[in-house]
Amino acid sequence: MLALKGETLKGEKRILVLSVVLLALILLYVLGLVFSPASRRRREMETPLFQILNKEMIASIEITSNGGSLSLRKSEDDWTVLISGVYFPAAKDRVDAFLDHVISLRQSKRVSGDPETWSDFEVGTPPARRLVLEGEEGKPLVDLVIGKPGLAGQGTYVRRGDEEDVIQVDKSFSYYLNPEPRFWSDLKLFPKDLEARDIRRVSLKRRSGFDDAGGPFVYSLVRDENMNWIVEGRPAIPLDNRAVDGLTGALASFEGTEFVVGIPREAAGFDSPTAEVLFATDAGREFRLLVGNPGPDADQYYVCLEGETYCYLAAAWRLKNILKSLSSIGAEATGDQASRSPSSE
Repeated sequence: MLALKGETLKGEKRILVLSVVLLALILLYVLGLVFSPASRRRREMETPLFQILNKEMIASIEITSNGGSLSLRKSEDDWTVLISGVYFPAAKDRVDAFLDHVISLRQSKRVSGDPETWSDFEVGTPPARRLVLEGEEGKPLVDLVIGKPGLAGQGTYVRRGDEEDVIQVDKSFSYYLNPEPRFWSDLKLFPKDLEARDIRRVSLKRRSGFDDAGGPFVYSLVRDENMNWIVEGRPAIPLDNRAVDGLTGALASFEGTEFVVGIPREAAGFDSPTAEVLFATDAGREFRLLVGNPGPDADQYYVCLEGETYCYLAAAWRLKNILKSLSSIGAEATGDQASRSPSSE
């Protein structure tokens, strides 16, 4: 009986020892996974490059790239872009997307801490590409020298402006480091909430010489109670509703190609416009688009909204989508009898 108890105790001890050994092996295995090079790399990639940074903190953006530079400034809740010493509205959605891109950067790995290698990664001085973000009152938040793409195009090599370490981050900057003001400008002439279906009346005036599409014209289009388009004062003229909707759609989404600085109103041709477009919405809003002289390029014209301070260059093809003759939007010209206004039957 005593011998049986002794064997039982020995068995229990062996089980305990084996359990301890197994637990130790499991612990070593887990530690190995945690501290392995692969695990360290994964943890590094999970580390944000900027630990404390959000869009509300940022008041200005300075971009240096491709031999040019660009300045963006926050004005209340909107962003502005500096063009020839004057701040113009910036494309807020694009700026917000860029800031999200920067804030979400994650560090892939530390590549080098030797300044002698900076040129290898294109993060030397003076920097060819640089991003500086500042807070209110010029408080520096980010100073990032941006180098070449990582191996196989994976991420980008960067260096903080006041540090020696070269770091590889997980994203590319090739799209956003554009110093051209037009890339960042908000060039939409009309309110963002304006839609083609909101427009209930359009008056168009074009003088001869605007393009080769025909001579001068003056006419007004209105929607009737059935939401069909008719020519004001000439209801017997058949119209293609879809063609007119295309015209109003082009008008609602109209935008310039760039802002113009320093051109006098007379030189731009706004005192004697080449064409005018006046339209009204169901909500009672009215807008008048003035088309002036041809711009520096043959396929552009100066345009502005009456009563606004901004002057734009606009593509001729956009204007041709709006300044259409009656014959080009008539049902007979399009051959679409189904879309004729009922009053024209």
